[in-house]
Amino acid sequence: MAVIELTGAGLTPDSLAQIASGAEVMLSADGLEDMRASHDILTTAQSEGQPIYGVTTGLGPLVGKGLSGDAQAEMSRLPIRG
Repeated sequence: MAVIELTGAGLTPDSLAQIASGAEVMLSADGLEDMRASHDILTTAQSEGQPIYGVTTGLGPLVGKGLSGDAQAEMSRLPIRG
């Protein structure tokens, strides 16, 4: 099975199906740099106390509810756990 390289663009339905079927996934250098830049933006906003949907706030009808540090950590794990 092919190695699927994630670049931040151009992910096809076929590639996604291969990943779901167990294909090896590799993050490109550009993709990793983009991820780091996004992370830096989020951590800066978070440290400044800016509300960030789904990170420092609840989701949907709970968007107006601020989350504590422990709740923020739990919220970040929810998409992974499903």
